[in-house]
Amino acid sequence: MRKSSLRHIKEADPDDAASYASTINKFSHLCNILPPYPVMQPQPLAVVHTIAGPADEQSCTLQGCVFAQTVSTYPISHSTNVKLGTPICDRYSLQVCADGRTIICISDGCNWGKKPLEASRRASSKFVSSLIAAQSKITRISDAGALLLQALVEAHNEIVYDKTDVWEAGTTTLLGGFILPFKKGSGKKHGIVRSMSASCGFHQSKTMDTPSSDEPDGYACVLIGVGDCKAFHWSAAMHRITDITRGNRRNLNDPSDPGGRIGPFLEGGLPDLRNLCIYYQECSADDAILFVSDGVHDNLEPRSLGLPPGDLCCEFKGLGWDAAVEKNKALADDLREGFMASRLESILFGTVPAGTQVDSAKHVLNPIVVGKAVIDYCVQTTTKSRNYMDTSDQRLPEDYARFPGKMDHTTCVVLHVGLCHRPPEEAPRPPSSPPAQAGTAPSVPLLSLASLGEERGRTGSEPANRSWVSTTPKKGGNQ
Repeated sequence: MRKSSLRHIKEADPDDAASYASTINKFSHLCNILPPYPVMQPQPLAVVHTIAGPADEQSCTLQGCVFAQTVSTYPISHSTNVKLGTPICDRYSLQVCADGRTIICISDGCNWGKKPLEASRRASSKFVSSLIAAQSKITRISDAGALLLQALVEAHNEIVYDKTDVWEAGTTTLLGGFILPFKKGSGKKHGIVRSMSASCGFHQSKTMDTPSSDEPDGYACVLIGVGDCKAFHWSAAMHRITDITRGNRRNLNDPSDPGGRIGPFLEGGLPDLRNLCIYYQECSADDAILFVSDGVHDNLEPRSLGLPPGDLCCEFKGLGWDAAVEKNKALADDLREGFMASRLESILFGTVPAGTQVDSAKHVLNPIVVGKAVIDYCVQTTTKSRNYMDTSDQRLPEDYARFPGKMDHTTCVVLHVGLCHRPPEEAPRPPSSPPAQAGTAPSVPLLSLASLGEERGRTGSEPANRSWVSTTPKKGGNQ
């Protein structure tokens, strides 16, 4: 990697129109999925609600339309009398503007300890503050892509900015972006879900018609992700879960590989952006979106629940998951992701009050009930593993049939898409962690959008430069 390509983010100053345009052009192919629909402008353009955490393992709610909680499903250490994996390295942040425009971010520090905790906190805080500062520039949905890329680069730089040695910093996965109310006229299609990654190209799933009205024609969920945090969309009209981030967990045979991360991981302190992707999902006001860390979705996977692939598809009869992936990875991926959505739907439908006709008209979920059900499911699923470690000094056997689930830091944020902007009510929330203090001039190389573009390719679905795809960490890389 040429040192000259590792420039400070300020060299791509958003206020310098020529420099900024030149930089963003290198990533235009990632933003091609975003439509040019006009975004309804908040009046006033200001944050009216904030949720950030976790300060502890308590749940946090906002007016009945948002639920957020992070817990640890690890057992208590016999030697320290505190939970293994302490401190929790997950982070969530939600900022809501006047008309329902929402900024969301969840991050999951890679590994345990102070370094990933700091990386997760810094990245989440900087990512959100960058989007808040820039959101007035969004007049159309298509404007959001460049701002998300800029925010991700600033989040990476925030992790390493004051380190005398780049390897003093930790790494983190991150998923975040906007929910934007928009107008596009009548007779259009609603319910499109798309994603564009630098290595995989374009994907689009089915749509449905929606009538026009004086209200927003819909809400656009526009996200950028690196790593394995996920977002799921619940359609109140279709009674269906869609994995917005479908395909972001690519290495099925190595659950320790999140697919990507920001912070120093590759040679020169560069981030691992193998699965960097921009996602787009259209929603209605009655829909819900669930943002989860891998502590949730790992417990939805058939492998983690002890189900062999042959139970889901006769082609894999008698095979384990590693062999199934080797035989037909595309089919194994489809089975896994379809099972995850089905399992999550079963959890959601389990929250429906008795006697409710869920097949009629719309079914609007209660975010608080749903969020608690998801967290409870993860805790219950990992009970046998936790009990074993509480009573044995031996390493937990890798036998998911006997010990289903995966213990982890577990984050779930659920929001009702069209209700977040309602008049404020007093709602408990944990305090935000203090923002990182401004530091001195950087002593380690920082990332710029320009240098990122030089390595990732410029157009279409051109594969990333192999120097960005290496999974082997160099000196000090976090596992």
